[in-house]
Amino acid sequence: MPKLSIQKLLSKELHPVIINGGSSFVVITYWWGRSNKNPNTQWPCPEDLEEGETLTRKPITYNKMITEWKKSCRKSKCNYLAMEYPEFAQKGMYQKAINFKPLFIQKALKACHPRAVLYIDGDMHIKRYPRLFDISGVDYMAQGWNSDPRYREAGIDCYYPYVFETSGGTMYFNNTRQAKMILREWYHSIKKYPLKAEDRLISQIFNQQKMLLSTNTIQLPLEYLWLSIDYNTIPKKLWNAYRIYITHPACLTSEDRAFAEGAAVERQPPRYEGQITNQIHCRMKGMPFYEYIFFPTKTDVSAISEWLTVMNRLGLIKLVKYDQKYGQYNKVYNANVRKIKDLAIKNYNGTVHLCAKGAVPGLRNSHQLNRVSDLIPTAIGYLQRGNNVVYVPSAATRTMVSRVKSLAGGSS
Repeated sequence: MPKLSIQKLLSKELHPVIINGGSSFVVITYWWGRSNKNPNTQWPCPEDLEEGETLTRKPITYNKMITEWKKSCRKSKCNYLAMEYPEFAQKGMYQKAINFKPLFIQKALKACHPRAVLYIDGDMHIKRYPRLFDISGVDYMAQGWNSDPRYREAGIDCYYPYVFETSGGTMYFNNTRQAKMILREWYHSIKKYPLKAEDRLISQIFNQQKMLLSTNTIQLPLEYLWLSIDYNTIPKKLWNAYRIYITHPACLTSEDRAFAEGAAVERQPPRYEGQITNQIHCRMKGMPFYEYIFFPTKTDVSAISEWLTVMNRLGLIKLVKYDQKYGQYNKVYNANVRKIKDLAIKNYNGTVHLCAKGAVPGLRNSHQLNRVSDLIPTAIGYLQRGNNVVYVPSAATRTMVSRVKSLAGGSS
């Protein structure tokens, strides 16, 4: 296998093309192959082609593939960045090319700062401007296989978002401390298991390190990684072509072809089945979903409206519409808001520590709670002022407080 200099690859400058100054993200990809033809763009797919069968769609070159990728970005008014790495076109370099993904995304984040980046594969297309990625305060977004059952066989309505499994085709990373931490941990895992599938590795570290707790993550529905060949056969009542944002119209690289190009026969990392597959429980029904909590504005709801409608109809979530705010808990919220007026909310900058009686003393920006019942309204009061809030119970140590703030991306 030919040698590859990662430092040489990282020394190449990246320059985003900004065509939409109001957009807070840049669509990015990297590619290789140039004038070679991409077999995934033909029809029938390579693995389905019978002996003697004629192609109804001939494969296109990687050059043309990226030209179409850029065209879809411009048409959808998305900023974009596409970088070619000819080094990966050499025989046996497929897995090394895939393993480069977190490093490329890290470098793209620096080049696009302060904007976020939306990685999509080079054989995918943006169909319409995905305003979901303009929502602020989110670290990471990627497809959640266990949060959208529509790709499963008919009758298997499984919803279990607490076990996160994703695909490497669509991934959003914000320019935040937590997003960069995900990228570092992902690359460390790839170095440990260089022949395994990169999307299974990031899925595994997410669950091993409980990153759903320490990051602000949105699990994307199928409309943000629409595998046209597979999903167009889903019953029409479960999807709307006008709500699809990102498509993958090409064939998928089969496990056999990935092995022939340098990947391992077994693409899953060790202990994947026990840590992830066996932890999925398909028994959840009627979980409340509050649009008012999830989305900053009512207009943002349209970004996943098809998923919300289908999941509500299947009974997997109980949808509380945006105008209903907290639904049956509006009375509780209003009572807490009224109580704020009786509390001494202080004019602090940065993170505020809400301290129970007997809590560790001497914390900066500390607010002493006189009663346990004051916790929620006091927290609401500071959150309304724009502060982050950390609750410090009496049993907490200073080290515990620092650890919580570190996970949340706050200062010590």
